[in-house]
Amino acid sequence: MPRGEQLRLGLGWVIEALRDTMPLIVQKSGAFEGFMSYVAFVPGKGVGIFFVMNRLDLVTYSGTTAIANGTLAALAAR
Repeated sequence: MPRGEQLRLGLGWVIEALRDTMPLIVQKSGAFEGFMSYVAFVPGKGVGIFFVMNRLDLVTYSGTTAIANGTLAALAAR
C-alpha cells in the first residue's frame, strides 16, 4: 500500500504525514477470513471513506486504497 511517511501509531491507526497534494490521513486496515477492509479520514475536514472487499487480493487492495486516499485528498481540498 503506497503511504506517506508514518508519523505516529496509536491503537493500531496509522497517521500519514502531509506530502505533495496529500493531506494528513488517519487510516486503519484489516483482513479476516476472506475479507479485507479499509477506513480512513482527514481530521478537521469532515471527510472519510470505508470499504470492504470479499476476497484476499493484495494487488487489488493496494490499488483501491490508493484510489481511496486520492479521493480523500480531492474532497479535503474543497
